[in-house]
Amino acid sequence: MDEFTIGESNYSPLSDGEYTAEFGGIEQVQTVHGLSNKFVFEIQEEGEHKGEIFNAFCDSKPPTIKNKLGRYLAFLAHASLTSGIVVKPSNYIGKQYLLFIEGGKLASFQKL
Repeated sequence: MDEFTIGESNYSPLSDGEYTAEFGGIEQVQTVHGLSNKFVFEIQEEGEHKGEIFNAFCDSKPPTIKNKLGRYLAFLAHASLTSGIVVKPSNYIGKQYLLFIEGGKLASFQKL
């Protein structure tokens, strides 16, 4: 392709608040900070963000009770954050969650 036309962006970040979303899975991606896990959610909430994809990133270190991946997996399974729990993320694809957004980032989420 020899020519591109740059258009307007209608992107606007999520405002702080609560959003109903459907879990779409976890993808491993390479970022400037190294290998990361990307939790993918589709916003179901009526309004300007309905249908948009919201991604939450955490590093790819093994999950623990003290890191973000461990917390996100416990949120996903609606389980207490304790050592030894086993979470299979594919079991939760298509499930509904309430996302809590603070500063444009995922603070926490809970299963509906």
